[in-house]
Amino acid sequence: MARFLPVLTETKDERTVLLPSRPLTFEEFVKLFGEDEDVELVDGMVVKRMAAKDPHEDIGGIAMEADYRHIGVAEIWFVDQRRKLVRVLRKRDNRYEERVYRKGVVRSEVVEGFWVRGEWLFQKPLPKELPTLLQILGKA
Repeated sequence: MARFLPVLTETKDERTVLLPSRPLTFEEFVKLFGEDEDVELVDGMVVKRMAAKDPHEDIGGIAMEADYRHIGVAEIWFVDQRRKLVRVLRKRDNRYEERVYRKGVVRSEVVEGFWVRGEWLFQKPLPKELPTLLQILGKA
């Protein structure tokens, strides 16, 4: 079995867990997460539970994340409007690093120069498109 060193960092607004891209055993999952009710082990993958409007929404998100991880997508963003958070998964060697943002700048490591402010995605009304785009492009 391949060895890995998971890293867990926790602050008020974000949590980072480095995981291998291969499936975890139940024992590894328990060692990393214990009785954490926010995540579960599904076919060897750690899946973060996110509030859904209906049960089908959760199933679709889990399947999509599993598919993207399986094909090795370098960066995956999930925007959870209900919980007002942005969840970003970034491939690091043979594992994914997860960061959760509620506010502040969220920068892509894959799309050069692309960033958003987390709070923009949840404010009502949404920010005006052109001034926001110009700000992102550095032309505001």
